[in-house]
Amino acid sequence: MVKVEQAYAFQIVRTARLMRLHFTRFAQREGFDISQEQWLILNKLAQNPGLSQLELGDSLIHDKPNITRILAGLEKKKLIQRRVDSEDRRIMRVQLTAAGKKIHAELSSRVAAERNVVQAGLTEADFAALMRVCRQLETNITQSFAGD
Repeated sequence: MVKVEQAYAFQIVRTARLMRLHFTRFAQREGFDISQEQWLILNKLAQNPGLSQLELGDSLIHDKPNITRILAGLEKKKLIQRRVDSEDRRIMRVQLTAAGKKIHAELSSRVAAERNVVQAGLTEADFAALMRVCRQLETNITQSFAGD
């Protein structure tokens, strides 16, 4: 039997939780009231303006209720705006507001600098290997859903 501490899935979950906690503390220290999930959405929208709510959820692997909750929080902070698609009223398009663009611009360079702190001692080859392993795990897992 594999000890929990030796299981790769445990280590992935543990690292993800630590990264989320680190981001929360980092954002607070920098004076931003934003969660890691909210940052990921702001960043995704900055790179892909006008994504639909469904596209955002799918690309970030969030279920509909969770993405709706996160977007509602960002909307309440006036960082995003949701609008009905002009061609298909069933689709809700999401855009950064001026305030959302400002926060994204202000936080981007700080996040990049902090990423260097977190990734100290690791090489590009380390990250290439990590990405390859994660993508293969994701492929294997999503293929296992085919029978569901």
